[in-house]
Amino acid sequence: MPIPANLTPETAIAIGALPYSTTQQVSFGGTVYSVWYAFTAPDSYVYAVFAHGNFDDYFVDTKIYTLVGGVPVGYRSFGSNTFSDRPCYFSVTSGVTYYIKCEEDGDPAAPDALLTLQFQRAPDLGIATGDLLVPDEILGFPAVVLSPTTGAVKGYRLNIPDSVSGDVRSDGLFLVDNRTVKNLELFQADGTRLAVVPFNWTGAYPIIRTSWTSGRLYVINRISEAPGPTDYPIIRTVLGDGSFGPVTWTLPQVGLVGAAPSHDDTVLYHTGQGYDVFADGAPVQRYDLVTAAPTTDLAAGVPNYAPRSLLVLEDDTVLVLYGKRTSVIDAFVRRYSTAGATLNTYALGEENVTGFASNYLFRALGDPASFWVRSHPRVGGTFNTSRHRQIRISDGVVLATVDTPEFLSGVMQGNTDGSEDLFGNSPSCPVFTWHGPPVPPGTSGEPSEPEPPIVAPETETDTRYLRRLRRAPHVNNENRRVFLRTFELDLERGQGLATGQGSDPMVMLRLSRDGGQTWGEEIRMRAGALGAYTQRCLARRLGHARDTVFEVTVSDPIAWSLVGAWLDVEGGTS
Repeated sequence: MPIPANLTPETAIAIGALPYSTTQQVSFGGTVYSVWYAFTAPDSYVYAVFAHGNFDDYFVDTKIYTLVGGVPVGYRSFGSNTFSDRPCYFSVTSGVTYYIKCEEDGDPAAPDALLTLQFQRAPDLGIATGDLLVPDEILGFPAVVLSPTTGAVKGYRLNIPDSVSGDVRSDGLFLVDNRTVKNLELFQADGTRLAVVPFNWTGAYPIIRTSWTSGRLYVINRISEAPGPTDYPIIRTVLGDGSFGPVTWTLPQVGLVGAAPSHDDTVLYHTGQGYDVFADGAPVQRYDLVTAAPTTDLAAGVPNYAPRSLLVLEDDTVLVLYGKRTSVIDAFVRRYSTAGATLNTYALGEENVTGFASNYLFRALGDPASFWVRSHPRVGGTFNTSRHRQIRISDGVVLATVDTPEFLSGVMQGNTDGSEDLFGNSPSCPVFTWHGPPVPPGTSGEPSEPEPPIVAPETETDTRYLRRLRRAPHVNNENRRVFLRTFELDLERGQGLATGQGSDPMVMLRLSRDGGQTWGEEIRMRAGALGAYTQRCLARRLGHARDTVFEVTVSDPIAWSLVGAWLDVEGGTS
């Protein structure tokens, strides 16, 4: 066989009609060559590529690029993170050409190395009421829709952001976090975005749970995965129009793992204690939302087991998922009455229970007759499968067991033999049942985040969004009150982009009035659209405090230059 002709992006073989499959001899004269393929996206959706050898002595690393100024630039993480003989999926933009490089993974290969490449579009079957929706926690990777009976991928939702927490209301509205920019996004029952809710949590991702009767969505800021003695979680509610409820609570507890409200909005059940967030033997506690004070525990801790997730059913009974982290890994779900009596225990068997969102209780359409639990069974000696089980409340009978392969940053986890499906779901993210109306095929939504501007590098790099945070020194006057008239940020103005994210770049300002212990709601200030060089970035009438700390955060993909700040203050007398 001659030397392959497709050795560069310019000579790449064009991928034709889908589904596409080809084999190519890539060795000649004792050398195994890297070869290129090209795909021009006809639409904005999700596609998968699977390049592999013979699973014996020729293994293939796959990399994906776009060209910027004629230079290959790694597309998301696929240009630098190599993976041998495993499929990957990725979302594309209509009209853009993507270049796929297939190269030997570094091990000596057989002299007759034969490459097999498959390429196909993801299913797009719409959404039915009762389907499972699984967002992805990685920026640029879409949420997946799974069949609740077979586990097959039905399609992807492009407009749902990278999320690690979320929940749904009885009317189908659902709320998820946006992990990259750290806010919340509220969606209508048909899957269209209703509102962006500024939240800007700190530390680990928030917990989101629904009060089924009132429809309030509770958001609990967990503060930190390694909390300090005063890092107490903040509790807020989000209403159906995307606004916050009138009350904010501070939960006097550290190490929070799970939380869920009662449906009459009087009690927040929560668990996890001390500085170990895994909290073996932690009790299930109660916080009175009416009096804003802790009350008696619902249930004592289970020795050697850590609570992982909480769910309050429509009949107000409480489900708790417990996991054991010893050499024998197992898990179970226990159901408690509102008085704390144990009503049922549902054994799950050998599961991976060390993750936060990867093991999760969520609501079924048949609530309170049944519930869903997500876990990670050990399959073939490794954890690379998501298992969703619907369990009947009355007797623990498993009504459905749905297994799907896990993809991390778009790449299938674990080894393959070439027979697997090319699509799946992320291993660590929320999951909930679609309570809204059916959604027809071909309505997957616009991508939740535009691609940032890319500058062609000299070597392969990842495309990343950068979040920049600056915190000022303490502002105080010998413990007397200081009145904060005006804060103005000195920065390079008018650097916005022409379109998309960054066309109206924003600066997020927060104040701590107790020396950095707690923080107020963020204030958004405009940094200036393209050419708006006289734009002032300021905030007025900021109140007073004895020990103030200012924090500025920016994340829009523009060229930021934060120089300093001016503060107009007036000293108090007390």
